Amino acid sequence: MIKQVGLVQVGGMLLLSSSLWFQPSHAVQPSIVEVPAGPAFVQLPGASEIKARSGQNLITNTLLKTNKPGRMQVLLGKGRHFRIGGDAQLRLGSSNVELLKGSIIG
Repeated sequence: MIKQVGLVQVGGMLLLSSSLWFQPSHAVQPSIVEVPAGPAFVQLPGASEIKARSGQNLITNTLLKTNKPGRMQVLLGKGRHFRIGGDAQLRLGSSNVELLKGSIIG
């Protein structure tokens, strides 16, 4: 009887640990955190340029642009933030940010 109870407990613990092991990762999707000043724009790959807004999700190869005095703060997938100032342009890569014009504050 004691062996059976022990096996049930061990089996339950293995089942629980395997379900925790295979949980999907909760990586944050890149997004716009704040647009404190416009004009600021977003162009998703293959889409037209639109006005940037807080909470907007971003994907690889998205083009971000500000015109003076526009500013925008972006959250990357790994939890890092950056801000771009007026008259800036950059492209989000899968693992990098390519500044094409202007300034970025990390």
